[in-house]
Amino acid sequence: MIHFYKKHTLGFLMVALAIAFYTYEYFLRVVPSVMIDFYKNEHGLSDAKISILATAYFLAYTPLQLIVGAIADIFGVRKLLLFSIFICILGSLLNASCFEFSENENAVYYISTVGRFLIGFGSAFAFVAVLKTAREWLPNRYFPIVSGMTTSVGMLGAISAQTLLPLMIVYSGYINALWVMLLAGILLYLVTYRHIADNQEHFQAVKDHQIRELFKALFYVISIPQIWVTGFIGAAMFMPTVIFSDLWAPKFFEDVNHIVHPVSGVISSLLYWGWIAGSPFVGLLSSYMGKNRIILQCSSLLAAIAIFSIIYFPTSDPIIAGMMMFLLGLFCSSQVLVFAVANDNVPERYLATGVAVTNMLVMCSGFLLPYIGSLLEQYAYNQAIFNADGFRQALMVMPASLFLAFLISFLLKEKSAEDDGQYK
Repeated sequence: MIHFYKKHTLGFLMVALAIAFYTYEYFLRVVPSVMIDFYKNEHGLSDAKISILATAYFLAYTPLQLIVGAIADIFGVRKLLLFSIFICILGSLLNASCFEFSENENAVYYISTVGRFLIGFGSAFAFVAVLKTAREWLPNRYFPIVSGMTTSVGMLGAISAQTLLPLMIVYSGYINALWVMLLAGILLYLVTYRHIADNQEHFQAVKDHQIRELFKALFYVISIPQIWVTGFIGAAMFMPTVIFSDLWAPKFFEDVNHIVHPVSGVISSLLYWGWIAGSPFVGLLSSYMGKNRIILQCSSLLAAIAIFSIIYFPTSDPIIAGMMMFLLGLFCSSQVLVFAVANDNVPERYLATGVAVTNMLVMCSGFLLPYIGSLLEQYAYNQAIFNADGFRQALMVMPASLFLAFLISFLLKEKSAEDDGQYK
């Protein structure tokens, strides 16, 4: 019994370290939404360039999902996390140092874009590392709970970026705030290097035919129809976060709802609080009921109604707007269950690959950012104020995708866990 508790305490510690990196990378992901005015007013970047700068993260993150899972299955979590954090530190260094070229708009733009690309490259391994660690160190019944808790805690990183980062900027300035983020990454690297480990009872690194094993895992996973179904549902339910709250929501509430800047950021962050409240509850509900399909059906439909109401029925009342954003995040938080579905449909030796491919499909929604930025510029009154019709045209993709996800969710196949151990 004592050995059991010691083993699980160690397992939760390993998972906590992986979640810490996921939280850190989520903080870095949302930073551009806070720096829009800085990029525009101080360095003359257009909205289209800011959208491309933000998209650079996804240009690295999304395609890498095809292979990061297989890499985790082959090399293990320890090497993966240390490499990932180092790449994020390098990207943060470029973002913080590029303003030495503040007189050159193009230099700031290109160096910042490369920095964002590197951050996306390093971040690509974060979520996979958490779920791979959970599968190695904890019983399978904890998998939906860990998935929910990971997303919930990760959202704290997003909230910090939209609430604490502006305070840091007020007291220390934009550039100093970027250097603080770099130092936080270095500290995380040192702690991870000291404590993270692979579970040698359940993981053996592949030493021979590594490339062949990588492609074998990848082709096996992409041949599973349920992976594609869950991937689209996950992408639709993540869309309000990645293309709305992560970047354009504060500007939407300012220009369309006529809510002042500090309050608009708080309202935008309430979507993350909805995720934080909903994700652990959804994980527990899934573990108890084992009915992922009906949860995803109800949530996607309610999320479609919520985002449609936000876009087409704007209100200047910050309380109502905040409540709607919180409800939207609450409904979208059920998206974490698509990874539980992937876990149920993929053999344990390909678990990280299955999660990574699903996550790649989810993150494809980030490629809509340049399209949305160009539409907003097209309809804008001027460079500072956007048109409400432009926002409706650009953001209609979210309720439409969520309603389609509701219809597609009927294709999901229920599959309960066959074993409560660490592996099936």
